[in-house]
Amino acid sequence: MGNSASNRRDETPENFAFFHLSNASHNSDYGIYNSTGQLLKGNTLFEHYTELATQLDTKRSAFYLESKENELIFGCSLSVKAENGREERVVFIQVYKNLPLQDEIVSDIQLLKQFYERVKFEVENLDVKKYKLVGFWEEGDFKYIKETPIEKEVLEYTAGKIRSRKKVSVKISELSSGLSLILKLITILRHRFTFVFDVSQYPSEADVSISFIKPNPDFEIGENGTFQEFTKSGSWNFYKELGEEFFKGKTSYSKGSKTRSDSVSPVVKKILSDSFYYCSSSNSILDNFDDIEKVEIFQGLVQKATDVNDPNIRKVLTNIYSKIESPECRKDCYKILLSRNIYIEDLIADLVLTMHKEHNKDLFNLLFNKTSRVNLPPNHLDNEWAQNSRRDSKYSSFEKGVKKALKLLEYSDKINFVKFIASEAPSKPKTEGKILLKTLIEDLVNLKGNDFILKLNEEEAKNLDEIQGSGYLETKKGLKKGKEPGISKPFFALLLWL
Repeated sequence: MGNSASNRRDETPENFAFFHLSNASHNSDYGIYNSTGQLLKGNTLFEHYTELATQLDTKRSAFYLESKENELIFGCSLSVKAENGREERVVFIQVYKNLPLQDEIVSDIQLLKQFYERVKFEVENLDVKKYKLVGFWEEGDFKYIKETPIEKEVLEYTAGKIRSRKKVSVKISELSSGLSLILKLITILRHRFTFVFDVSQYPSEADVSISFIKPNPDFEIGENGTFQEFTKSGSWNFYKELGEEFFKGKTSYSKGSKTRSDSVSPVVKKILSDSFYYCSSSNSILDNFDDIEKVEIFQGLVQKATDVNDPNIRKVLTNIYSKIESPECRKDCYKILLSRNIYIEDLIADLVLTMHKEHNKDLFNLLFNKTSRVNLPPNHLDNEWAQNSRRDSKYSSFEKGVKKALKLLEYSDKINFVKFIASEAPSKPKTEGKILLKTLIEDLVNLKGNDFILKLNEEEAKNLDEIQGSGYLETKKGLKKGKEPGISKPFFALLLWL
């Protein structure tokens, strides 16, 4: 099968590969290990791969490939029989260096079969111990590897998930289908991304993990390349469409495109192409992303949307926000919106309620302190607010969000809230803070007149006077002396301010 033993022995390391290269300037070497990770053959470099060797043995990997920026690491675990008849396992690892991502790799089943023949030769000609190769998972299975047709739809879906930095789980019924899928993916993706692929008997944590045993696979490849998908509703088409660009010759990447912004950019583009579809909270597509990725998508939509005030875009942003659990990530969403003078009613209401409930200083600073937007685009909100803010429609959603939050608070909660603001706010707060404070006091007056002033201590009343130019402190002193509050000049000034 393949070349003769003498020809294989004469092959240089550069020719010892499972692929053709457009650039042959790379170099390679290999190591062979027993099942405990002991190096049986190879230079000292391969002592660094002991942990990988034991991992490949545990998972029974038939084809493991780690693609880095300038190198490839290949590995496989093999069942062998010693001279005494005892069945053991060995692991073969080969490292290809000086292999830039832009160098396209082309492979096929015939090249892979020839490569496995060379691996067989190296294993059976070890100096330290004599072995006969049995197979990967079953006796002689390496002899029966064949090309299996892989549907383009499967390749598109897998490429789309890799593009979004999502792992893919594949169940197979025979080794050949897993190997055929991997080889096609390598050709498509190697010069675009860094990744880890693994065809193994037991599931692994690779970016694409292919095995016989998969409890929750994305899809299963059966005989003759037929496949069955097991994804959530809508997910299959979503990722398939993200991956379609790889087959149109339009997508070009460098250095692996592994940053978060690279991975969420196509997702943002996809959402913007049909924002109405992603408005509903029942849409499960966004559930595939962690909180940090959701924030990146949120930010991408804010930055890329032609009109962020479009009702559908706002619903999508609200939907994304509602699926974020991390308080820190939710705070990032507030920062993104406030830095661009964007106010979404439900999010503002949630911000206000959280700030009240937790007396959260970070959230407080977002609304009140002018220095809280470090490294964010400038927010020009602090012009002559008293004259025009209530007439400025850009603040209407903010004010509605505040009112929505206040409706959920008891009178005593509102008193505690205004006392908190009075004790913490600077004398010249940002416009959002002024609107919050004004709306809160207006609500208190509507409920019980100037009763709230009696709940303030003198320091809090003084601070509010500095912020608003009001006369709360004088009114408070007058109320204490039994003056009629309805005719006091300071209180009359308060009503005018409101």
